[in-house]
Amino acid sequence: MIAVPTGKKAYSPYITYMFEDSRRRLWLGTSRGTIVCINPDTKEETSYPLPFFEVKTILEDADGLVYVVSLNKVVAYDERTDRFYEIPYRGKKKVISFWTTTLAANGDIILGTYGQGLMRIKRGERSISDIDTIYSSFVNTDKVNVKSLFEDKERNLWIGCDFQGILMLPYRAFPVLESSDYIR
Repeated sequence: MIAVPTGKKAYSPYITYMFEDSRRRLWLGTSRGTIVCINPDTKEETSYPLPFFEVKTILEDADGLVYVVSLNKVVAYDERTDRFYEIPYRGKKKVISFWTTTLAANGDIILGTYGQGLMRIKRGERSISDIDTIYSSFVNTDKVNVKSLFEDKERNLWIGCDFQGILMLPYRAFPVLESSDYIR
């Protein structure tokens, strides 16, 4: 068990997200542009000032790379240099506001945005791309506000849409559909 100090550091009252990675390190995201990593073995705290404000989420991909998502940037932690680097966006949209994320079973990171639909970081790639292959007659998936995401045990992707309900993308196509690979 790690005792997180309160009052010792200026970031402690401003924690917006906490995450434990596969190496048992505790990552704290703040609303003040700082990421803090607490090593449970050494009890050492390392602060990483980053050029953005509130951390939306922190996650680790299938290969052990730690990602931090803010409102308009995604960065990844490089173990060798002990620094974060920005993951570039390679899509067509002008302004991006990230809101939520999930790690898919195939290793892709799915990013939900506020008004720009879904994006992803494919496993093994270090860039963000648009997901343009989703069709729904009920929701404009290219412009939806995605508030929540998760993939169930059958690998169906569930998308919570602001003011538009829930959209489920089946992993296996229904017999009347042409493609069985919606976004993967």
